[in-house]
Amino acid sequence: MQRHPHTTRAIVKARAVRLCCLFALIMFSAPALQAAENATVRHRLALPAGGSLELEAPAGWRKHQEKASGSGSRRIEFASPRRSQFSVSIVASSPKSAAGSQLDNAGLRRRVEYDAQGLRLFAKGEVTVLELDARAGPGFYFVAVDKAPGPGGYELLARGRLAVNDTLVSFTLLAHAQSTIQDALAMLKGATYQPGKAASPKR
Repeated sequence: MQRHPHTTRAIVKARAVRLCCLFALIMFSAPALQAAENATVRHRLALPAGGSLELEAPAGWRKHQEKASGSGSRRIEFASPRRSQFSVSIVASSPKSAAGSQLDNAGLRRRVEYDAQGLRLFAKGEVTVLELDARAGPGFYFVAVDKAPGPGGYELLARGRLAVNDTLVSFTLLAHAQSTIQDALAMLKGATYQPGKAASPKR
């Protein structure tokens, strides 16, 4: 059965309109989806020596807890919405409670290298200490891959130390995906110090 020329043109035009609408929907939706993926939530970690560390964490991360962690220390932890995807722990300690830790570059690197040395027997490949190019202060870290993670264990471990206004900030990152480690390191690199009075311990 042969279609009328006007009918054929109408069908072609309708299809073209639908394709244009679909293309426009994709073009307008992509930036919104990208923005949602890059969305962050600001968290504040009170520092024992005064002031706070401002952290921009991915919006999908759940702040697990924030509490005093012994005399002169404060801790903040993040976890995944779904169980056991990752664990991020950040502890701020005053110099006195940090077992005499040195906050200069040499002292920070020495402590991180010591931590890395203790993992070399269990890690896959070389464990290299790298400088953490952080806005809040000097720091160092390493990333290790577990040779044989147990059931429910994490394949990746990152650990490091950062000096922020006479405060030692230590962090431990556990994850299955390298992208999670990179997100956590980006959060730490972009963290900023905000001056203020010394934190009052919460119980």
